[in-house]
Amino acid sequence: MRWMAWVALLLLLGGAEVASAQEEGEAEAEEEASDTAEEPEPEPEGEAEPEPETAEEPEAETETAEEPETELEAETEPAEEPETAEEAEPAPEPEPEPAPEPEPEPAAEAATDEPAPKGKKSKQPRRELPSYDGRSKRPLTPAESAAWIPRVLLAPLYVVSEYLIRIPAGALATGLEKNRIPDKVRHVLSFGSPGKAMWYPTALIDFGFRPSIGLSLFANDAPGKNAKFRFSFAWGGNKWWLVSLRERIYFGEGAEFNTPFAGSHLSFHFRYLSRPDYQFYGYGPTSGGTRTRFTEKELGGGVGLELVFGKLDGLTLDVGVTNHRFEGGHPNRKRGDLSIEERFNTANIPGWDGYTLFTGDLGLVLDSRKALPAGGSGVRLVLGTSVHGDLEDTSNWFLKIRGEVGAALDLNGGNRVLATRLHVQLIEPLTGQEVPMAEQIALGGNQLLRGIQQGRYRGMSSFVTTVQYSYPIWVFLDGFVFAETGNVFGTNFAGFHPEDWTLNFGIGFRSNADRDARFNVLIAAGTTRFGDENFKVDSFRLVIGNDRGL
Repeated sequence: MRWMAWVALLLLLGGAEVASAQEEGEAEAEEEASDTAEEPEPEPEGEAEPEPETAEEPEAETETAEEPETELEAETEPAEEPETAEEAEPAPEPEPEPAPEPEPEPAAEAATDEPAPKGKKSKQPRRELPSYDGRSKRPLTPAESAAWIPRVLLAPLYVVSEYLIRIPAGALATGLEKNRIPDKVRHVLSFGSPGKAMWYPTALIDFGFRPSIGLSLFANDAPGKNAKFRFSFAWGGNKWWLVSLRERIYFGEGAEFNTPFAGSHLSFHFRYLSRPDYQFYGYGPTSGGTRTRFTEKELGGGVGLELVFGKLDGLTLDVGVTNHRFEGGHPNRKRGDLSIEERFNTANIPGWDGYTLFTGDLGLVLDSRKALPAGGSGVRLVLGTSVHGDLEDTSNWFLKIRGEVGAALDLNGGNRVLATRLHVQLIEPLTGQEVPMAEQIALGGNQLLRGIQQGRYRGMSSFVTTVQYSYPIWVFLDGFVFAETGNVFGTNFAGFHPEDWTLNFGIGFRSNADRDARFNVLIAAGTTRFGDENFKVDSFRLVIGNDRGL
């Protein structure tokens, strides 16, 4: 390997000699340039002639090094031929050749007659995008041309939904997720195995009713495998209490086990509720006037069976007994509320003295949509009936019938769904007696006619139709915009007239994960009846918290 070191040394020495030779050549070139300006660079061309010979010399030298010569000959040979080293070194001379990098300049000059000033871009116009498919632009259809009309009409709802709900809520959820806040909170609130058991605080603010705070707990695989235990407690001030227990025992190897009846379960439930802020305006679609408050206390429990034979299809059966007691409420005098006995003769209110009610309920759900996160388009049919009887007065029995049909269209395949539904309910007395006031159909709240407060309208039948647009905000959070119309009516829809309908509309968002603790934010309003001379918005709702008031 010693011969390689000698070759490297000679290359370095040769480079120095070549550099001096280049300086001499440049000096001679300058002298000749002063005499003849037409040939400014004759000397470099003359000096470049030896390059082919020099390029061959290193190869010969390398071949000589590979021959089986003695080390002494390899060492002395370069010393005897210094001229070879001088001629061999110009090989690196091609390195200056990349110097003419300004070659792009001629291209720029060719593109524009005048070069762009230094530091400024050329103002040459961009070429028009060609039509690659060879077709002209498609003209707008009449429907597309008229699309600006609904866009203008729905612009206020869009602005509120997009900039006051979706973007802030999405930014908040994203920030929490990036900082792993949910995981940290879940770690603090969990006990036992991760994801098996956790407690969490709850709260509900519903304008027009008392706010409440509480505590909920869930435990999976408790007390045994494939079981889910739920406990909820809430308090909303004097005489406002809620305690709820529910135990679900799933079939198969788990709630999500892939069997024909995956998700089917047997449940046991218990509930105690006392609220002094329920409201009562009277019966029928024309009820109104001063709002009154009453207190209801209920204590009961039961057993249920839910058979799931599809992703969203199922059959439910529930049997239970509940005791009900009533008394005057706690009105808000500042808002002009009255206690119920101050306006109505409670002796004429059916069931005011209390009763113990037996309930047997049977329901069927058929849904062609796919389960989340797929969701999307499809149709939904809900049928149900329940029989009720007063165990303290066995002559008072009645039947409830409910039905719902709906259709959903996924507009872009991303769970942006436009849906409509029609919901009807009917109560049929079986013994000819009046149905207790608290058992009659009550509209308002978070189920039907969400723009009015719970219990605003009560009657023996109801008709409500809904149009709703929902969209995803976050993985566990959906936004929605809705409009609803309908009302309650008499027995067998007696007095059914569209002018007695009321209009409700609103926006909000809600969680789509746990059905036992669903978080909900709602801003909604309701109007007077269409047939009223002074048709106006007369109800406003703001709801923040858990749907169940926990």
